[in-house]
This record gives sequence, structure tokens and C-alpha cells, in this order.
Amino acid sequence: MDYTNNSFQNNCERNPALYKQCSLLWLDSWSADSLLKIPKLIVSKFYATQIDTTPSTALALKKHDSVEVSEVYEYFRSIYASLTQPMASPRRYIAFVHTYGLLYTKLQQTIVARCNQLKAGVRKLDEARDVVKNLQTQATTREVVLAAKKEETTFQWNLIMENMRTTQEQEINVKELQAKTVAENKTMLQKKTIIDAELKEIHPRLIEAQEAVGNLNEAALNEIKTLRAPPATITNILEGVLCLMGIKDHTWMSMKTFLSRRTVIKELKSFDSAKINPADRRAVEALLVSKADSFDRVNARRASQAAEPLAVWVTANVQYSQVLERIEPLMTQQANLERNLNAAEQQIVQLTQDMVDVKGKNESLKVQLEATNKEVAELEVSLETIKSTLASASILVVKLQDEFKRWTTQVSELGMTLDTLAVKSILAAAFITYLSDAHENDRVKYVKSWLNLAKIEDFDFCSFMSTEQELLSFKVLGLPSDRLSQENAIIIMQTSLRPYLIDPSSRATGWLKAYLKKDDIPVVDVSLRDPKFAHELELAVRFGKALIVHEADEIDPILMPLLRGDFVSQGSRDIIQIGDKFIDFNQDFKLYMTTRNPSPILPPASAGVITIVNFTTTRAGLTTQLLSTTLGFEKPELETRKSELLEQTDMMKQDLNNLGTQLLKELASATGNILQNQELLHSLQQTKDKSNEINESLVQKQEVERTLNSEINVYLPLAEFGSLLFFSILDIPKLNRLYKFSLSCFIHLFRKTLGLRSDIKDSTEKRMIYLQRALENLIYEYVCQSLFKGDRLAFALHLTHAMHPTCFQKDEWEVFVGQLNVSAIRVSGIPSWIPDDRQGPVNNLSTHFHNLYHKLNLQNELDWLKFMSVTECEKAFPIGIQDVLSSFQIVLTIQALRPDRLFTAMSDFCKITLDRKSLFPPPTSFREILSDTRSKEPILILVASGADPSQELRELGESVVGIEKYFEISMGKEEPDVVLDKIHEAVQSGQWICLKNLHLVTHWLDSLEKEIQKLEKPHAEFRLWLTSEPHDQFPTILAETCLKIAYESPEGLKKNLQRTYTNWSKEYVVGDRNILRMQSLFVLAFFHAVLQQRRTYIPQGWSKFYQFNESDLRAGAEVLDNMFKSLRGKKIEWSYIRGIFENAIYGGRVDNEYDSRILLSYLENYFNDNILTVNGDKPPKQNVAQGIILPTRESYQDYISLLDKFSDYDPPSILGLPGNIERSWQLTMSNQVITQLKIMARHIIEEGQFVSSVWLNEMSPILNVWKKVNQMNNTTNLLGPPKISDLKLADDLGPLENFVRLEQHNIHEFLRTVHKHLGNISKISRGIMSPNKEMLEIFNSLSKGEAPDVWFKIWEGPQEAKEYITGIVSKVVSIQKWLNLAEQDSLLIEPLNLADLLNPISFMSAFKQYCARKQNLCMDELGFVCFWKRPGGLGSKIPICKLTGLYLEGCTFDGNTLVENTPESPHISKLPDCIIAWVPLINVSDYRNEEAIPIPVYFNESRQKLLTCLNLPIDGSKDNWIQAGVAVFLKSN
Repeated sequence: MDYTNNSFQNNCERNPALYKQCSLLWLDSWSADSLLKIPKLIVSKFYATQIDTTPSTALALKKHDSVEVSEVYEYFRSIYASLTQPMASPRRYIAFVHTYGLLYTKLQQTIVARCNQLKAGVRKLDEARDVVKNLQTQATTREVVLAAKKEETTFQWNLIMENMRTTQEQEINVKELQAKTVAENKTMLQKKTIIDAELKEIHPRLIEAQEAVGNLNEAALNEIKTLRAPPATITNILEGVLCLMGIKDHTWMSMKTFLSRRTVIKELKSFDSAKINPADRRAVEALLVSKADSFDRVNARRASQAAEPLAVWVTANVQYSQVLERIEPLMTQQANLERNLNAAEQQIVQLTQDMVDVKGKNESLKVQLEATNKEVAELEVSLETIKSTLASASILVVKLQDEFKRWTTQVSELGMTLDTLAVKSILAAAFITYLSDAHENDRVKYVKSWLNLAKIEDFDFCSFMSTEQELLSFKVLGLPSDRLSQENAIIIMQTSLRPYLIDPSSRATGWLKAYLKKDDIPVVDVSLRDPKFAHELELAVRFGKALIVHEADEIDPILMPLLRGDFVSQGSRDIIQIGDKFIDFNQDFKLYMTTRNPSPILPPASAGVITIVNFTTTRAGLTTQLLSTTLGFEKPELETRKSELLEQTDMMKQDLNNLGTQLLKELASATGNILQNQELLHSLQQTKDKSNEINESLVQKQEVERTLNSEINVYLPLAEFGSLLFFSILDIPKLNRLYKFSLSCFIHLFRKTLGLRSDIKDSTEKRMIYLQRALENLIYEYVCQSLFKGDRLAFALHLTHAMHPTCFQKDEWEVFVGQLNVSAIRVSGIPSWIPDDRQGPVNNLSTHFHNLYHKLNLQNELDWLKFMSVTECEKAFPIGIQDVLSSFQIVLTIQALRPDRLFTAMSDFCKITLDRKSLFPPPTSFREILSDTRSKEPILILVASGADPSQELRELGESVVGIEKYFEISMGKEEPDVVLDKIHEAVQSGQWICLKNLHLVTHWLDSLEKEIQKLEKPHAEFRLWLTSEPHDQFPTILAETCLKIAYESPEGLKKNLQRTYTNWSKEYVVGDRNILRMQSLFVLAFFHAVLQQRRTYIPQGWSKFYQFNESDLRAGAEVLDNMFKSLRGKKIEWSYIRGIFENAIYGGRVDNEYDSRILLSYLENYFNDNILTVNGDKPPKQNVAQGIILPTRESYQDYISLLDKFSDYDPPSILGLPGNIERSWQLTMSNQVITQLKIMARHIIEEGQFVSSVWLNEMSPILNVWKKVNQMNNTTNLLGPPKISDLKLADDLGPLENFVRLEQHNIHEFLRTVHKHLGNISKISRGIMSPNKEMLEIFNSLSKGEAPDVWFKIWEGPQEAKEYITGIVSKVVSIQKWLNLAEQDSLLIEPLNLADLLNPISFMSAFKQYCARKQNLCMDELGFVCFWKRPGGLGSKIPICKLTGLYLEGCTFDGNTLVENTPESPHISKLPDCIIAWVPLINVSDYRNEEAIPIPVYFNESRQKLLTCLNLPIDGSKDNWIQAGVAVFLKSN
């Protein structure tokens, strides 16, 4: 009853009692209160008693006390609320809580035990550290004392020796000083004698001058001061006085000021001549010379009484200063000698006393030195004892210092872990419960959002749930080393539900077996389809074995009680029901289910009780695998060294971890004084030494690893390229389920690429580039041989976009495929010369790519005329434009302006980017493919409708293994067991088996795939050929297992005819050597090829795909054979042949009368006497086609030679199609390619799933367009419930007005229907309602960008969804205009566009009824006529209607007659307005042109619904226009 499952609606419909007999209480989800209470109840009931309650775990338990419990349990509800369907189911919520309980209990106990062990080890080390610390303190103290004593002894000894040296030096110094004193005393006396001699003469004069100055009185000085203009003598003398005194101002005022001093006489008398400045003295000397008269005593006395002594004073001081200057060096020497002499005498006295003191001290120091030496000896003995004890303790303290720090840190970290254990356990439980099947990117996204909820900065699932040692052991046992695989392995080990492994490569299953066996767990490996499965299950449950169920593509009902945990307690035993038995359940029982199917379909009841663990290959994992493969080919020694290095490193890390554990265990379990336990100390030392050795080796290995990685990284780009390439082809199955490719197949092709030798020898980097191109080319060709031709260009574009993203600028790809909304804003300035139907695309181009639009310079119309008119426009860009555009911008430009050449532009772009000459590899024969096949790999031939490879396969088998070893089996006719027996027989004997039409037995193909997988060592010649048409139920796992070949009808007449003549043996063609029969067979083959080739140009070649196949050709050939056998020698009735072909063989498949007209035209052209006639060696009167002349001999080789002359390219004329058919074909094909690209870009939801977020993401653009288009056209008021007065019909209103009112009502109802559907889509996307079958179908169509079929039943509008809904609103607006005209009775006055209507056929009937009323005739008495010009002679009673909006395809109309299209003609052309009328039958011939042909009028270009036919005048044979596929269709303005 899971409404998110696709089968929900069907289940309800199949069980009507649910509605009739039951009262349903629908609980879509639990309330918020329930989500909060359930974890509390489960934890308290099942896990509370298991939680450790020792004091050491108080930190962990604080999250479960009464204060904070609500906060912890709130995380359960928050995480559940963050999930999307189908993850958020109540059953999984319960599993979430149980997983949490198990994890928390286990982790808490593990952490506490580890913490206690670490603390014990740390405590032992702490004790040793305390002992060592005390010993070190004692040792340090005694070392300090010892050092001090030693230093003291040394100091004392050095002091004694220093004193002795000092005494000796002092005795020598005394003697030297005494000798020196005597010498210096003698020298001093000599100097004194010289000085005295110099001063003897001048000194008396100086004394005399001083005395004369001293005798001066103030009156004499005042006399001088009173002089207003003193004589020169006085001024000269005073100038000399001032100059010697150092006074620079020699003015009379300065002189008077000097003389006015009270102490002037005292200053002059006490003046020191030694202080005279030499410069001042020289100035006075010059004055004495120049003014000698002034200083004469007589002249001075004459001038003034005071002048004479001053003159004498000046002269004496100058002379005395001159003498002092001469004897100054002698005086200085004398002074120094006196000082030295005094110092030497004092030093002699001091040295003598010091020598006496030193001798006394030395005696005292010798006594102290002896005592200190004794103390040093005693300290050294004591310190040696302490050091000996400390050496033993240092092993624990010093060597285990790193361990002590690490263990202390770990204790702290474990404490922090306990602090957040509850929250992180919830996160881990959520990861295990809800993300086991999620993609790695989704896991990162969800974990990030949960961290925000829990307010935790960091959470690493692998680190939290496992140790590095465990992860290393996983790798050693064969688990891939990528992160996703490691997370999955932890999930398998920790989930509370039974693991269900999606393991396409089976590597994870191999690891699981090895992991279980490592722990000595008995493992039973059994297939779900094994007849003994139930028995093995019983034994495993009873005896507690691990049961691995492989090939579990579904959940067998027998497993459900185990998965749900439906136990019955009987005393201390648990009983479980297995089938119809109740057996004891062993708690050691483990169940693991595995499947290779990457997309198993599991019902909700099963999916809710298992943990789906997805091991599908990831990008990172595949890159690693491809890198290893590359190294194995390119540099095997590097790979070997890398493997050995990794193995050695992993082993060393494990050993290091084991040693650390052993070290901690020994230390923690030690008793007593560990420092006295020599055995323990020795063991610890050995362990630590080994640990150090390993650490050193690891450091060396890391350096080697860095060197290796630098060498290996050169090959990494190829591995990354290959990984990206593989994931780029995973989207192709969205086009066809059979386009599935396995990883093993890709690896095989990758290895094949590595085996290629290139001429590039310059560098490894260049070879890697070469191999990338080679790999891309090989994968492209391999995939292309598996694709039908119609899917190859889409694949090429998809591959180009995935592998060469640099070729696309921002938003270019999205605009190209229509993933960005078309701009509704009209950009001004779009040139008027651009056709109306291209204005929108050009506007879109301008809106999204302004720079590109500017580069195109579309304003210059003359430059673009050729581009818009020529056939190959991609070669006719204006000069210079193509040079500034990228390759893809050229595609965008052609898409906007010339979509009729878009297919070619896309092909050219892919060829340039992929560096290929052709996107379509030449067809490969089965014989060529045979060399690439292997006996263990089936060959699946994908057969297109109308193709049959049986004959070609049969001939290949006959030539290779012989017809007796080739067996064909048509599925549906033989029992499956018989088929399997035949396969097993062929495996042993080397036969070929061909199983045909597998699409008829898709329910059995899973069993076939399992049997194929069981094949071991098949015969080398054994081959299993499978043929199937595409089918939605074909198992993808079988498809990816096979080598696939797409088989279609040959492309082109030449290849088609060659295949026919290959299937026809030479003997059959020659037959009874009847030339006419041989010609008839050729014409039949040609006719058959033409019919098939026209399918290329649907809907113009045929209106739909008709399955003209080999059986039609065989039936036609049989008819001809029978005719020639029965009419020997008689005239052949070709009309009979044509009738058989038209009505029984080929015509029986055609259901369109105008397609039948084409078929009949070909029959009449080919099967007639003009072409098929024998007239000797003369050629027939008429050729089958231009240049095709039928042979006139009985030679088989003539026909083969004729086929060789055929061109590989079929001109449209040979099929009777117009020259511009290529344009129509390109439009159709390019639209198809873009649709395919959209499909490949879709997010595919697996069957049985509903994901609201995907619906919301996929439908938002459609819903937004619907909202905007209704708002823009003011139609939102029509979206509500209809009013009662909406429909007013009455007989008096007339048939036309009644029709218009009814049409408006229908359009409004359709508008509301579409609105209802889209509204339901919106509600489903937001989780308000559940999807039913109809809504799922609508969603699937809209997600492809297509309008749903349920809408097409009402109106066959555009295929594109956005255009369709826009067209609906447009019809609402248009029908209102029709109604306004009808109410004014002027509807037929204006030209009418029938494309505005939902039911134009009803309008034609209403118009006919209106004409009948106007002419008072029965409707059966009226005939339909049309005119292309204003008719004359109709009369006023005959109403006419002018139709507009008619378009012609297949030719053009010049107003007078139809004109054949040229290659440059547009693919459609607008017809002039057509006037239609219903006239009396008797007058119809008067208005019809005999030289006219009825042309069908279809609703739209798809030609699926016929409206009427219009006669158009022609010139020439009608067959030309019939075969050209001329048609008219409606098109809205």
C-alpha cells in the first residue's frame, strides 16, 4: 500500500474489496509527536540496559539524562523530515532507531574499553615518569653540587697557581721598576736644566711688567677713559691688551668698558701668559711690528702715565708666551717623568706588600683544596648509583614518549567523542539506513545538511565507524579502495537490517566471502534459483551460518519472515518460519543477498526490510582501476613496484598497529614496580625498537611512493579520460533499454586500445593523447555498431558534449537542446528580412547570446541572402563571419536561421570535434564481427522492424561450422527447458545456437541470463546468437552481457538490392533461365527497396512507418515464380500481379488511402509490358528508373554488374520525391536528435519508484510556462469551474454559430483539463497527493518534453510540450474571435484559419449543413469544390468560405499550376487563400478542373489525421505528384 510505487494504483484496482468491504484508515506518515516518541520507546525498551553505567561513561550518558534527552531525540525527527520519498518510510524509521541503538551501545562500550586501556597505559607511564622525575631531580641536584664542588676545587687550584705566578711576576716587576726609576730621574734633571735656562732671561721682565701694572692707579686709568679721541699710541696699546685678554671688540667703547672694570688691574697682574691664544698672540706680534712706536716706553709715557706699564705688560707677555711655546714639549716631558717616578715608587712599595700577602693565602688554599677533593669523590659515587637506576626507567619514559603523547591525546579525543557520541551515532545510523543506496554525491549532500541540523562542524563516516587497520584489512581482502566501497563495507557490517548488495562486477561479493571466512564464520554460497535453496536456508538458520544468496534479482517470499524478524519466543528459544516449517533461530545466523542487476525492481514491502548497498562503479573507483590497467600495459614494472610498495606499506601499517596494541596491552596489564621488572622492560624495548624500525621504513616508503606517484601521474589523464568516457555512455539506454554496456566490456576495449602501437615516440604525454583519441574512436565505433542509425547522431553529440566541454560556452548546450526557456521578450532590431518562422529562434539567440548575435551582423541583408537560399548553407556564411564563430556557434546559427540544414551542421560539428571522417562507420558483416566474438559472450542482434538477419546468419553458420552444427530456435514455439538443454549440448560440442525473437519471451530472459552466467569453459567454437526487437521489458543485465549489433534494412537502394541478391542464391535467380522472370525478380527487388527507402523520408515518403520486410519480398517472389510456372508461353497479366501486391502483400500493410495511391503508382510504373518485356537483345521500351536498363540475357553476372553501377547516394528523383526532400528530412531528423538529447539528459526514475523532488525539478519549467502564457493572454479566469451558461446552443442560431459555440466550449474544457493535469502534477511534486497511472504517463511524456497522448486524443498539436500548451491558450484567444464574427453573422466574410480549431472536421460538416440550408438541398445532394481564384457563376445562393493558413509540401503552387521543387526550394510553401463551397452534385463537374489532382489536407505536418482533400491544377503525369508525396496541412499563424 505504498502510494509512491507505480503499482499502487493497479493493486487497488485489482482488489475492489478494499473500497467495498473495508474502512481504510490512511496514515500517510507519522505525526511529529510520534516521530519523537518512537525513538524514546525503542531505546528505553531494547537498549537502555545495555548502556554502560560506570562512572567513566558519565560523559557519554549525559546525552541520555532527563535534561537533554529531548534535544537528542529531536535529531531523529529532523533527519526524517529532511528525507525525500521513497526513503522516508515508517518501517525504515524504526530500522533507523534500532541501528542507532546498536551503534551507540557498541561504540560506547568500545570507546570506554579503549579509553580504560589507554588510561591504564598512561597511568603506568605516569608512574614511571614520576620515578624518573624524582631520580632526575636527585641526579640533577647532585650533579649541580658535584659540578659546584669540582668548580670550587678547580677554582682553588687555579687560584693557588695564579698566586704563584703573580708573585713571580711581581718580583720581576719590582726589579724592572727600580731600574726604570733611576733612568727616568736622570732624564728629568736634564730636562729641568734646559727649561730653567730658557726662562731665566724672560721671567724677570714678566715679573717687572706685572709689578708695573700692579702700581697703576685708578686716576691714571680714568684719565685715559675720559679722552674723547685718544691718541693712536693709547689705542694701539689697549688693542694689544684686549687682544691678549681674548676680547675681540677693539673699539674705543670696548676699551673704555675694559678699563672701567673694577678688577682690571688685578686681572692684568694675575694674567697667565700660558693661556694666551696663539692666534691672538700672532695678531699682537703683528701689531708690535706695525705699531712699534706706540709700544716704545718713552712714547707710551708721553701719551699717558698709565700707557707705559700697559705697553711693557703687552711686550713682556708676548715674549713670555713665545718662550713657553718653545719649551712646552720639554715641560710636558718633565711633568710625565715626575708622575711616572712617583707611581713607580708607590708600585714598588705595593708589590712588595702583595708578595707577602699571596704567600700567606696560598698556604690557606692548599688546606681547603684537600677537603673539597674529598667531597667530590663522595658525590661521584652517589651520582653513579642514581644514574644506573635512571637508565632503566628511561626506556619507558624516553623511548615511549611518543606513545605517551599519542595515548594521552587519544584519551582526550575519546572523551570528546563520548561527548558527541549520541549525535554522531544518530548521523551514522541515518547514513547506514538511508544512504546505503545513494550516489556518492547525494551522500555528501545529505551529510552536510544533517551536520547543519546537529550543529556539528565535522563528521567522517569511515573514521567514526572504523579504524585505519580495519580499512586496510578490507583492501587486503579484495575490496576496491575507493571511498564509496569502504562506506558500503561498513554499512554491510553495521546495518540492523539484512544487506542486499547490488554488485554488477561481483567484486564486493568476493570480498564479503573472504571477510567472513577470515573470522572463521561458516559461509554457504547459494543461488536464489537453486533447487536446494530452501534446504540450505534452513540449515544456515538452524546452525548459525552465513548465507550468501546470489542472483537475488527479487526477494523470495520464503525470506520475508527472516527479513521482517517475525520471531516466536518459546522459553529461551526463538522460532522462525521457513516455508511451511518452524525451526530454531541461531543468533549467529547472517544473511546477505547479492545481485548483478544494477537496477533491480523490488516491491516496497521488500525494500523496506533490507539495506540496499549499491556497489555500482564510481568515477573515482573506475579511474583507479583503469590507471592500474594502463600501467600494466605501458609500464608493468611501475605497476609491480606500486603494488609491492602498497602491499608492503599496508603490511607495515598493520604491523605497526599491532605493535602499538601489544605495547599498550603489556603495559596496561603489568603489575608491581615495572621499573624492577627487567623482563617487561626488555620486551617493551624490543617492541619499541621494532616500531621505530617500521616507522623509519614507512618514511622511506613514503619517499619512494612520492617518486612512484610522480611517474604514475603521467598516465593518470588517460585513466580519467576513460572513466569519463564510460560514464558518458551510461545515458544511452535511456533511448533504448538494449543499449546497455557492461564495465567488463569497456575494460576489454580499454585493454584493446592499450595494445595499439603508435608512431609517437617523443614522450609519454603524447602517447597518452594518442591513446585517448584511439579509445574514444574505438568506443564510438563499438557503440555505434550497437545503435540503430537514427540514434547515432544523438550519441555522437552526447559524447562530444561529455568529452569535449571546452567546445561549448556557457548556456550554449542548454539553449541548443531547449533546456533553457525560450525568451518571451522580443528584442528590438531583429531584421525584417528574417522569415517569420525564424524570428522567434533569432530572438532567443539574441537574448541568450548577445555577443554571438553581434558577431553575426544580421542587419546586413545582402551578406546573408546566399546563406538563406543555397542548399548547403553551412558552406555559404558571409565572408569573415565563420572565422569569428566557434564550431558550435555555427550550429546554433544554423539552428536559428536554417534548421533545414541542422542535421548536416550537427554532423559536421561532431566530425570536427571527434576528429572523424564519418560519424556512421561502414556496416560490418557478421563474418567480420565473428573475429571479435568470444564463446562466453552471447551476440545480441538488435533487429529493426522490417529486417531479418536469419538468412545471413544461416549462411555464415553454414560456412564456418557447417549446417549440421547450426541450429535456429524461434522463441515461443519451444519450451524453455528444451532450449536450455540445447544450449548446454551446444556448449559441449561447439555448435552455434540462434535464439530468434527474444522480445516475445521477455519473462524468461532472466533465467536465460543466469544460465549463460553458469557456463564454464565452453567449447571454443560455441557461439550463442540472439535476435530481438527493442522491448521495454528486455532485461538490461542480459543486454549488457552481450556483444550487440544493430541490424536494419540497408540504407540506400544499392545496399538494399545487394543484400537481396546476397540472400537470393545464383541458382534461384537464374532458375529455369527465363529472362523475363529474372527481370521481374530484379524489378521486384527494386520495388521493394524503393518502398523501404521511402521510409527514410517519413512523413513525406510515407505518412507512417510500414513494416515492409523480407517476408513481403519472399511472398512477392513466390507469386512471380508461381505465375511464370503456370503461364508458360502465355501473355502475363500484370494487372493480376499488381492486384496481388496491392491488396494482399504490400498493400495489406498500408492503411492510408493516399499512401495506397503511392503504392499503386509504383506498381503501375514498374510492373507493365513497357518495362518487363523480351524482344531479343533490344532493351525494354522503358527503364525502371533513369540510367537503370534491365539486362536482356540469362546472365546472373549482368545483374550483379548492374548493381555495382548504382550510386551510393540515391537522388530523390529515383524515388519520385522532390529535390528539396532533403530539407524536410533534415528538419524531421534534427528535431528527433534534439528530442533524443533531452531524453538522455533526463533523470530516469526506476520503475516502482516515485521521487517528488524529481517531479518538482522536471515539471517546474512546464508549470512556469503554463502560468505565464495564461497570464499574458488573460485566460486565467477560464481555469476555474465552468459556468452553467458557458454553452448556449439553439437551432435558430444556425449550424456555424452553434459549431463555434460548441468549439469554444470544447476548447475551454480542454484548457481546464490541461490545467487540472498540470495542477495535479504540481500537487504530486509537493507531496500533496499521490500519482495514479494516468498522471505517471503524463509525467513521463512531459519529462521528455513531449505532449502526453491523453492530450493528443483531444488535439493533435505540436509534439513539443511547451509549444503544445502555448497552442492551447492561443486557440482560446482565436475561438473568441470566431465567436465574435459568428454572432455578427460575418464569419464567412473573413478568411478562416482552420488551425485555430480543435475539430476542423466538425467545421467542414457544419459548413456543409449551412450550405445545404442555404440551397434548400439535402446534404447528400451536395458536392465539394474548391477554387484558387474568385469563382464566377456560383450565384448568390451558394455560400463560400475562404480558407487561409494552408501550407503545401512536396511542390510549390504558382497560382495556376503545381511546380516541381528544386533543391533550393523551401521545404514548405504557403498556399494562397482557398475558396471552398458545397454545390449541387449535378453542377460539380462544371466547377472542377479535369487537369487537377486531389491533394490530401492534414491537420499538421505529421500527416497523422486527414481533414479533406483539395484539387490543385497540374501539368503532366499525376504519378509525379503522387510519388512526390504532395500534401497540404494546416498551420497556425
